[in-house]
Amino acid sequence: MDSLTGQPLRNVLVSVSGADNRTAFTDVNGQFVISGVVPGAISLTASLDGYNQALGSATLVAGTTVNFNVRLVKAADPARVTVTGSVIDADALVPLSGVFVSVANTGQNALTAADGSFQIANLLPGSLSVSFSLSGYNSIAYTVSARNGGVVALAQSPSRAARR
Repeated sequence: MDSLTGQPLRNVLVSVSGADNRTAFTDVNGQFVISGVVPGAISLTASLDGYNQALGSATLVAGTTVNFNVRLVKAADPARVTVTGSVIDADALVPLSGVFVSVANTGQNALTAADGSFQIANLLPGSLSVSFSLSGYNSIAYTVSARNGGVVALAQSPSRAARR
C-alpha cells in the first residue's frame, strides 16, 4: 500500500528468508500469499522501484500465518508530519474553541474545536513554526522539530491579554 495515498500497490516484490527463501509479487489489490515456508525465524522484505524498502521479522510457528502489511514510502517523498493538540485557557483551565492555529510557510491552518482540539496534517518534515492566536489572548508561537515524519502533539495554555 502507498503510504501517502493509501492505495494498493501492484508488483511489490515480497521476500521471505529463513530456513528457505521464497518470493511473491502483490496483485492489483496489493495482496500476496507465500505458502510452504519452513517454520522458524524469518525475515520479510517488500520492495518496489521508486519506494523505500520495508523490512520485518517474525517467528513462524507450524500451522500459523504471519501477516506482513506495510505502507511503502516513495523514495522521493519524506514521511509526512501531523501536528495535533489542544488549547485551554491558562487561568480558567477550560478548552478554547476558535483558536487560529497555523504552521508558518505552509499555508496550513486550523481552528480549534469546541473541546479545544486541533489537527494539521500532511506537513513536510523539518523545523515547524506553529502559532496560536485568539482575540483577547496573548498570541504564542512554538518551533518544533519533526525530522522523520510522524505526529507532534502540543498542548497550549495561552493567558488573557492585558486589558487597558
